Amino acid sequence: MVAALGKRGISFRVVVADETSLAHLRRQPNILIGAIDHNWTTRLTQSVRYRIEIANPPGSGANKEPIASVIDSEHPEIR
Repeated sequence: MVAALGKRGISFRVVVADETSLAHLRRQPNILIGAIDHNWTTRLTQSVRYRIEIANPPGSGANKEPIASVIDSEHPEIR
C-alpha cells in the first residue's frame, strides 16, 4: 500500500490503529497497523462486502490465539 500510494503522489499516514481518531481517518488516507486488535477494523468495515472477522479476539478472555478471516458478506458460508 505504501509503495502504491507513494507512486501516485497520494499523501497518507501510517499509524498504530489505537493511536488515531475518526477525525484523523477523515483527513487523509491512513494505513492502519494492527487489524485484529482494534475496533476500527470492525467499525469501518461492517457494511462493506469484504471484511475481516476475528475469532478469539484479544481481550475476549479466550485462551486461544486470535484467528482473522476475510469474509465475503454476500457468501459468508465460504471462508
